[in-house]
Amino acid sequence: LKRMDFVVTGVGRSARGADPDFGDIHGVSDLNSCLSQADYVVLITPLTPETHGLFGAEQFSAMKSSARFINLGRGELVDEDALLEALQGGQIAGAGLDVFCTEPLPPESPFWDLDNVIVSPHISGDYQGHQEAMAEIFLKNSSGSGTAASYSIGSINPSALPRFERYGGVGFVEFSELLINGRGGSEV
Repeated sequence: LKRMDFVVTGVGRSARGADPDFGDIHGVSDLNSCLSQADYVVLITPLTPETHGLFGAEQFSAMKSSARFINLGRGELVDEDALLEALQGGQIAGAGLDVFCTEPLPPESPFWDLDNVIVSPHISGDYQGHQEAMAEIFLKNSSGSGTAASYSIGSINPSALPRFERYGGVGFVEFSELLINGRGGSEV
């Protein structure tokens, strides 16, 4: 993301100086203050006894009302009731959720009905040839030889697009392109 001119700020178990790949890494005690600055919050934390329930009402209220929350880590990192309340009440603008406390996400889950949420099934990128394709995309994107517009976002099945054409008024494909082209906000 730094390669695409995003300002990247991380939160880890302990603070570290300016990381060449991830920017400034703050200690977990700075989580809420970092959240208040972010346009996008991407949760990729492993589930441990210390991280269980890491995100709740306090963290969502610390976020900007225009911020998007993306959970790629584990469902149990998040208080789903607090997340649902934040999404329904406009406390945060939207979410991309790949993991949940109960998987697969039950059909009666209210997350399915929210226009400001994209739900993916935890193995959203898994298909025959996935690892080879991801390696090619990674090598192309990390070479530094292309422009921001040339970064690959992979492919999307056109018949599945209507289900994903909702994210804060911006379609999934357009949202991805905005992120890739660096127009989706300045902070992650």
